[in-house]
Amino acid sequence: KTDLYNARFFWDRGDDLVQRGKGSTALAMLDLDFLREVNNQYGHLAGDSVITRIGQLIRARARGTDLAARFGGEEFAILMPSTSLADAAAVAERMREAIEKAEIETEGVRLRVTVSIGVTAGQDTLEELIRYADRALYQAKDQGRARVVIAEEALAHDFGARRHSRGGSSLRNPV
Repeated sequence: KTDLYNARFFWDRGDDLVQRGKGSTALAMLDLDFLREVNNQYGHLAGDSVITRIGQLIRARARGTDLAARFGGEEFAILMPSTSLADAAAVAERMREAIEKAEIETEGVRLRVTVSIGVTAGQDTLEELIRYADRALYQAKDQGRARVVIAEEALAHDFGARRHSRGGSSLRNPV
C-alpha cells in the first residue's frame, strides 16, 4: 500500500547496512502530525489514504541507496548509508517540505498534512540510531511539530532542561 518496506525488513536489512557502514549511516524518523484529527474528522479510510500517500511520497523522494520503511502506525524511517548528519538533515528537510506541500485527495476532500522528523548519524548500531532519532523526533513534536530536529540539538535541549531544573545554567537550544 505505501510502497515501503515493513518494520521487520527494516530491522533485518538495516542492521546489515549499519554494520557495513561503520558509523557513516544516518537515520531520519518521521511521524505524521495530527493523524488522529484526520481520522476523527474524515474517518479511518481518509487516515489510511494519508498514510498510503505519505509512504508513496517518501519512496519517490528517497535516494536509491536509502532504506525507507513504514516503521509502525503513522511513523516512518529512512536509513541513509554513507550519509553525514548535515546531508541527512538536508534530505529530511526536503522530505518535510514535499509532504507539507502535497495535496492528498480522499473521501471527497483535499487534505494537507505535516510531519515531524528526528535525524541522527554516526552511531554504531541500528538500535542506537533509532534511540537518538526518536529522541529528536519527540523534541520536534514538543517544539510545535512540522519541523526537523537533529539529535545533537535534542540532546543539548534535554541536557539544558535537566541542568536548568537543578538550578544550574541551561544550554540554549539552537533551533
